[in-house]
Amino acid sequence: VPNEDKPVVPNEDKPVVPNEDKPVVPNEDKPIVPNEGEAVPPNEGEPVTPGANDSEKKADLLQKLDKLPGGRKAAAIIAAVAVLAIAIGVIVIVKLGEKRKMASAVVPCEKTFFVRSVGKTLAGQEFVFLDEFRIGRNRALCELVLPMDAVGVGSVHCHIVCESGGVYLTDKDSCGGTYMADGTRLEPEKKYPLVNGSQFFVGNKNNAFIIYFNA
Repeated sequence: VPNEDKPVVPNEDKPVVPNEDKPVVPNEDKPIVPNEGEAVPPNEGEPVTPGANDSEKKADLLQKLDKLPGGRKAAAIIAAVAVLAIAIGVIVIVKLGEKRKMASAVVPCEKTFFVRSVGKTLAGQEFVFLDEFRIGRNRALCELVLPMDAVGVGSVHCHIVCESGGVYLTDKDSCGGTYMADGTRLEPEKKYPLVNGSQFFVGNKNNAFIIYFNA
C-alpha cells in the first residue's frame, strides 16, 4: 500500500522514453475520421480543377463552330442579327401599345354636322358631314374645299371632329390662322370646343362659317 502522505514522484533523472522497437501504429480497422468542424483538404498531389466538364463542352462547341461555313464569325453575325431582331420586336410592341392606349383614350361619337357659309367666298352654301371634316384648299385631303385663290387659307387649314361626346375645332398650324367669331385666334394643334350655332372663320372673315349638329 503506497504511503498516502508521500505521493509517488517520477524520477527526474530518468525520463520516460517510448519503446523505440514498437512504434505506435493506428488501428487499420478504425479509420481516422476528422472532426465535423474540420474540412478535409484535397490531396496535394491531385489539384481540384473546377468546371472541367464545362471547359470540355465549350471546347467541343468551338470546334463544331469552326467546322461550319464561316466558323465563329458566322455564328457571331447570326447572334447579332438575332439580338437586333429581338430589339426591333420590342420597339414595335411598345409602339403598338402606345397607339392602342391613345386610341382607347379617344372615344369616337356619331354626329351629323350642318355647316353654312356666312362669308362672301362661298356665299351661303350649305354642307353636311358625318363625324368629322377638314377645311382647306386641297381637294384630296379636305371635305370642305375653298377656292385656290382664297386669301389666307392653307391646304389643310382646320379640322372639326366629334370625340368623347364633344365637338372640337383644331387649327392645323395654318399661316392665316383660324378664328372664333369674336376674333380670338386659335392656338395651332389645340382643340377648342364648339356648341350648336358656333361661328368661326379661316384666314379672314370672307371665309366664315356657322355650324350646327345633332345632340
